[in-house]
Amino acid sequence: IERMPAEKARAVLDEQVGLASGQIDTLLGLMDVTSIEALREAFGGCPSVATELARLEEYRSMLQAMGLGDFVQIDLRIVRGLAYYTGILLDLVGGEPLPAVGFGMGDVVLGELLAERGLIPEYARALDYFVVCVTPEQRAEGLRIAHVLRDRGHGVAYALREQSVAKQMKAASREGARTVLVVGPDELERGHVVARDMSTGEEREIDLADLS
Repeated sequence: IERMPAEKARAVLDEQVGLASGQIDTLLGLMDVTSIEALREAFGGCPSVATELARLEEYRSMLQAMGLGDFVQIDLRIVRGLAYYTGILLDLVGGEPLPAVGFGMGDVVLGELLAERGLIPEYARALDYFVVCVTPEQRAEGLRIAHVLRDRGHGVAYALREQSVAKQMKAASREGARTVLVVGPDELERGHVVARDMSTGEEREIDLADLS
């Protein structure tokens, strides 16, 4: 949308994509929508769209729980790779337009090449904290705690989807977490979380005021 004049964009959508005039208006209007609520009002009647909107709402709620909601803005014009593939031209940075050739390599390909040649160093996973939420109701508080600890310079992880406490504890062990913070309903009611030392199994309570 931002790479060509509006009339040219409309011509492409008409001639190459085959959209009708009303469909083009709807699509271009969609590019100006900046809220989930407006998207839901306009397209929530479509089941597949409603599913994705619910997922997007979940992501936004997670960011808000971390205190990052004010930094989030919805922009439907952002898509992967267009500038990367077609937007880097030598004449944009000065001088005569010249033909050129190049290539790009992602981290996955680089990792495969290093592994094939035995050049990846051995390392042990290590993590300061793993936040375990006993039920989904504690997830928002768990995310807030994780963000506070990360702001203090600690390495913190948590389950990316709802899991049993047992599975979360296994994940904490697999990630090499030194301490697990258990966020449960009873503990939160008392204003605490339980910290478990993964090497000794010892547990202690931490006041939520110390995690604010």
